[in-house]
Amino acid sequence: MAHVIGEKCVGERYAQCILVCPVEAIHPGTYKGEPFMTIDPDVCIACGACKPSCPLDSIYEDESLAGEWAAINKDLAPS
Repeated sequence: MAHVIGEKCVGERYAQCILVCPVEAIHPGTYKGEPFMTIDPDVCIACGACKPSCPLDSIYEDESLAGEWAAINKDLAPS
């Protein structure tokens, strides 16, 4: 099950999560015109390396707890 970045990240771009992801599943982008990091669920291996690196505690370990953000991350993931 892939990790998901949530609403606390909208408008922020700390990006420490990108640096620790061993499979390059996290990408910078925008959501509603604001900076936003996304996790590509097709690439994420759910290793958990990103979660402690997020100063906003915006990363969900369980897609079912992320609500609409799971779909948003999937929709915004690079093709």
